[in-house]
Amino acid sequence: MAESTNMSRMLSERAVWQDRANAAGSRLERVVRGVLAEYLTNEPRYSIDVKPADLKRLYQGRWGAVPDLAMRNNARGTTVWVEIKQQGAAGNAHERACKYFAPGLVRRAENLANVERPFYFIFAGGIVDTPGKSDKYHAEIETWFDAPGWEDHVLKWVDHDPIALCEWFERSLRPALG
Repeated sequence: MAESTNMSRMLSERAVWQDRANAAGSRLERVVRGVLAEYLTNEPRYSIDVKPADLKRLYQGRWGAVPDLAMRNNARGTTVWVEIKQQGAAGNAHERACKYFAPGLVRRAENLANVERPFYFIFAGGIVDTPGKSDKYHAEIETWFDAPGWEDHVLKWVDHDPIALCEWFERSLRPALG
């Protein structure tokens, strides 16, 4: 009985931790969307959707993935999806982003997006800005994206600098969207 009580307590504490993490992630998604929406105010051909449903039924028409943002060039019919991962100096948020590397998912998404390699990633928080503790995560992220065509698909967003986000848009997202 004591074991069951301990497990219940551990699970309830985990739920609280997950709630805090989800709230922080949602805030960061709103910040990213806000910065990009303001930056693109005078460019009506671009739009940004939060939690787009484009890929929601990609697996056998029943299941799928829901990236954090979709950025679209409505004039050209192109889309890129942005996954935003924030975590402390420990965790596995960056590993969960790896589902967007699955060859079958990438191929199917390319057909919908009219863009090659339509997935982009923003990593923020302790995973990128805690010297010493985040070194392992830097090495993993750099290794994963060390492939032809994926080099500019990652932004390690330190200090949530809006200029760095807009420069990344110009360097990486705008060329993909056209």
